[in-house]
Amino acid sequence: MAGEPTSKTPMGGVKAFNCRGCGGQVNLLAPGQTLSAVCTHCGAVADLTDDNFKVISKYKDAMTRKPLIDIGTKVKFEGKDWQVVGYMLRMVREFDFYWEEYLLFNPYYGFRFLACAYGHWSWIKMVTDLPISEYKKTHFNYQGNAFRPLTQGKAEVMFVLGEFYWKVHLGDVAFTSDFVAPPFMLSMEAESGGVIWSLGQYVEPKIVADAVGLDIAQMPNRAGVGANQVNRHQQNLKRLTPIWLLSMVLTVALGLFFTARAPKQVALELNYPYPIVEDTLSKEFLIGGGIDNVEIEVAASNDFSNHWLEFGGILHNVTTNQNYELLIPVEFYEGNDDGHWTEGSKSASVVLNQVPEGKYELVSSVASDTTGMVNIKVWRGVPIYSNWIFVLILLTIFPVVLFIKSAGFEKKRNE
Repeated sequence: MAGEPTSKTPMGGVKAFNCRGCGGQVNLLAPGQTLSAVCTHCGAVADLTDDNFKVISKYKDAMTRKPLIDIGTKVKFEGKDWQVVGYMLRMVREFDFYWEEYLLFNPYYGFRFLACAYGHWSWIKMVTDLPISEYKKTHFNYQGNAFRPLTQGKAEVMFVLGEFYWKVHLGDVAFTSDFVAPPFMLSMEAESGGVIWSLGQYVEPKIVADAVGLDIAQMPNRAGVGANQVNRHQQNLKRLTPIWLLSMVLTVALGLFFTARAPKQVALELNYPYPIVEDTLSKEFLIGGGIDNVEIEVAASNDFSNHWLEFGGILHNVTTNQNYELLIPVEFYEGNDDGHWTEGSKSASVVLNQVPEGKYELVSSVASDTTGMVNIKVWRGVPIYSNWIFVLILLTIFPVVLFIKSAGFEKKRNE
């Protein structure tokens, strides 16, 4: 997409001429609009501003490359009719990166480019209103979009076919810099002292296939991520984020509301010396308030250290004879190897859900490797934080997956 300035104009009255390289006839598709044309017989590039159609570049070997879209193909884009008048293969040798550019012409709207890089297509037009540079000229703003730098290199012309509005030479090299704001890409090309800016927009292969009259199966497969390909994962993440944040806030608010309403009342408290070899039966106690959860908490005395105990018990409903079996281990260890350390806890508990109200008894036994005092409490209606924390985790899984996929997509774009 580069061109060199010239003071001459194309020979508008000429629609065909004989190639000075091989003598074959060259028919022009955009007479009066292009400055160079490629002979389809030998590949020589002719200067259309020269009265004798001087050859400015020629191939050493016979032409062997055939574009996917033939020169002369009628194309329907942007609701307008275009015709393919030129084809060019370009390469950045530093990255061994190839892409193709098709030059399209409409007598009323001028020229456009249709570029393809490894199955990724862009519709490109030149821009005359220069983008505004930002962040020390590494970023640009254009038409309300913020463009970030992507790649730069030296693009070399490897193959040409058809007509061009500038004088094309095989081996022409232009310094290129690309900036992206998907689905758009700003490209700057500097050659022969001139600078040209263009704006490309990503186009899905199906749209290109329909526009040029090809079957989608004939289109090249997409490899990797296109320079200006839209990151669908990122788009979905942006759409999901407000909903996710609202769901998180509502979950936290409801969690705090219900935990704050939890009565957490002590229905029974016991203090026993341990170990308790034989089962000890408590007095009867009342658990009221309908069906609710019940927490049994076992806590050793403060001097409990580097020992273990195991509480075994049965919460017995006197009215219905329903039993809830309990096993609560308590372990606490500490030491001073390379600094003070601790492991375990001096207390532990279990929560029983859906316990009906009524009269209960607690059968207790405690095994241990030492002696001491143990405190046993039976709580009714304790707040449960794990449920709504679990909901928060579930709500976060999908956004995290989208974030990982989006980051992976962008990593491939920059490879």
